[in-house]
Amino acid sequence: MGDNWKKIKENFQNKPAISKVLYFLTLVVLVLIILVELCGLQFPIDIGTLNMVFWVLIAIFILVEIVYKLKK
Repeated sequence: MGDNWKKIKENFQNKPAISKVLYFLTLVVLVLIILVELCGLQFPIDIGTLNMVFWVLIAIFILVEIVYKLKK
C-alpha cells in the first residue's frame, strides 16, 4: 500500500503546475456544488453555473493532460 501512495506522489510531483491548479480548482468547485446541493447553502451563483464551471475545468484539465503527454 505504501508503494502505491509513493507512486501517486511521484506522479503528482511530475505534473505541470497548471495541472495542480486545475486539480485544486476542480476540487473547490466540487465542494461548493456539494454544499449547495446537500446543505442548502445559499450562494449568489446558480447551481447550473457551478455545474458548468465544474465541467469546463474538467475539459481544460483533460486538454492540458493531452498536451502534456504529447510533449513528452
